[in-house]
Amino acid sequence: MLSFTQYVIPNIDFTVVGGTAQAGDFDATPRESDRADILARASRAVPSLQGAAPLGDWVGLRPVRPSVRVEAEARDDGVDLAGPAVVHNYGHGGSGVTLHWGCAAAAAGLVEAALARRGFP
Repeated sequence: MLSFTQYVIPNIDFTVVGGTAQAGDFDATPRESDRADILARASRAVPSLQGAAPLGDWVGLRPVRPSVRVEAEARDDGVDLAGPAVVHNYGHGGSGVTLHWGCAAAAAGLVEAALARRGFP
């Protein structure tokens, strides 16, 4: 099934536009039909993008789940490390480009807390 998401993310020298979401599609080859649709939708949302020259295409296969998983998990491997030993940060799907700063900060906080419990500064 083909569904569409839309994002327009301005940067200093370029703007990132996207995207699509195709469940079960593991082909990482950019498709001209997807590109045309993405650019048309982005141009409708942000008219100043009309006529912009694309710099390139990429396809990202992004694992998705019903909700993003950002949490620390205790390991039961017989090693006493005073708490969680694994920090998970995955399942963002196509939203990773918009969620990555917040999720990375949350995951870093979990890592810092785990290290502090182990006596690291």
